[in-house]
Amino acid sequence: MKIGFVINPLAGIGGAVALKGSDGDAIVKQAFSRGALPKAQSRAKLAMRELDIALTSSAQSLTFFCASGAMGEDVLRTLNL
Repeated sequence: MKIGFVINPLAGIGGAVALKGSDGDAIVKQAFSRGALPKAQSRAKLAMRELDIALTSSAQSLTFFCASGAMGEDVLRTLNL
């Protein structure tokens, strides 16, 4: 099975601190100044763990196509996927 995997590391950064969206450098800076913490990678990691558990029992092989670093690669490497 082939899976495309991309994370927007700043997705949702504004929501936790009552800002609308996370588009643009100004909003991201404001979110961080209000104490926002990025959660996209931890949420993606949780999802990938569940997928790995589900597919391990079915013996399907996985091939991931992902962006580098924080946009996907880091999560897949930490999970040995």
